[in-house]
Amino acid sequence: MNEEPHLPRLAQLCDNIGAVIAGRHAQNLLDAGLADDDNPGIVVVLPSWVWVLPGIDVGRKGLVNGVKQPMPSRLGYDQGPVRILNDASSVTWELAGLGNSATGEGAIAYTPLRKQVAVKLSETITVTAEVHPVTGRKHRERTLRGIAKAGLTARWELMSGFEFFTKQRLAAANNIVAAEIANHKGIPLAGVVDDITLEELGSQMLFGQDGTSVIQRMIDVALELHKFDRVDPMHYFTVGIRARAEEAVRRQIGDPKVGPKVRRVFARTQASTLDELIEEYKRLYPKDSLAKKRALAALTAGPDIATTQRQFRDEITSGPGDGAEQ
Repeated sequence: MNEEPHLPRLAQLCDNIGAVIAGRHAQNLLDAGLADDDNPGIVVVLPSWVWVLPGIDVGRKGLVNGVKQPMPSRLGYDQGPVRILNDASSVTWELAGLGNSATGEGAIAYTPLRKQVAVKLSETITVTAEVHPVTGRKHRERTLRGIAKAGLTARWELMSGFEFFTKQRLAAANNIVAAEIANHKGIPLAGVVDDITLEELGSQMLFGQDGTSVIQRMIDVALELHKFDRVDPMHYFTVGIRARAEEAVRRQIGDPKVGPKVRRVFARTQASTLDELIEEYKRLYPKDSLAKKRALAALTAGPDIATTQRQFRDEITSGPGDGAEQ
């Protein structure tokens, strides 16, 4: 259910988000000292997704030969997805996603000799949970640390899975913004930032600074139970990355978010002063706030210095005789 082959599959994406959720909860149990019980038992990892028919129209991705197909909906649990059990236990759950909404109570069987257990949440929903038998405190702690480590690995896989797409969207944004600026200034532009800058912007979006980045913040939001009430995870990431990539390119050249609208208003009115331009802009977009500084930034935005230098160099070296005197 993915039209771009370089993107991760939707199922893989959901699996990784689920592993991150489980990993975080396992770490919370360790931090709270809940792994210190010396008794044997099992550690159960409940799934964070269930595939059911969507309750809203999700377009072509929800159809195969005209027949509706199951799509992922999120599952949340009263005590989180990772449970430490010494006996059978009940579980209160909530389902949310793509127009679906339900709550209920199910039962987890105590199965120390099996690696998986079927958990019947309702008459129509049964999920498979992982079972990790443990022999005591140290074994339980190692098991929880393994789940937490797997969550960190899944987080990196989420980031790397969108690396190519992020760089592709940055390159596309560079072309889009260049075409806009070129039309405004009446000059040819192949791009507004160079390849080195695009690489730097890609690294910033993926890895950022001080432990956070655009993609990492998107992952954090994707862990929320109700994030996908109206949109599937793949759509959330692809649309979000596309928008953030264009913002990154515009920010690099000092073009404000409202830049395209300001330039359209200018092209339409050919205002002779900033005051005249701002007055017409506010008439057309009364909910926007536009000051002279942002209006001027929009009108003067252009290629960064490195790109301008490269274009001049290319013009010089591509002339007749490669720049030799004629």
